[in-house]
Amino acid sequence: MDPKKGFFDLGDIATLVDPSLVKTEEVSCPEVDFDLTYRLLIFTIMMIFQLVFVLKIMPETKGRSLEELGNELITEIKIPKPMETDKVTI
Repeated sequence: MDPKKGFFDLGDIATLVDPSLVKTEEVSCPEVDFDLTYRLLIFTIMMIFQLVFVLKIMPETKGRSLEELGNELITEIKIPKPMETDKVTI
């Protein structure tokens, strides 16, 4: 879009008044490959991996606070708990 051109120009207004003033041309559309089999197969495989990840690795959080969940993950992974001096207060 030309930065000097406003939202409408004289050609746009003339088109609204008389559409026969518009110069038109037909352009052929490119061919579209509708064979989506491999794309759908890849998507399905990735969604199966996501389901396995969620069911096996993601922890259950229903009915538990984030603090409880964090403490449980820290004890499972054996990460040392932060010291009281490491806390940041705002």
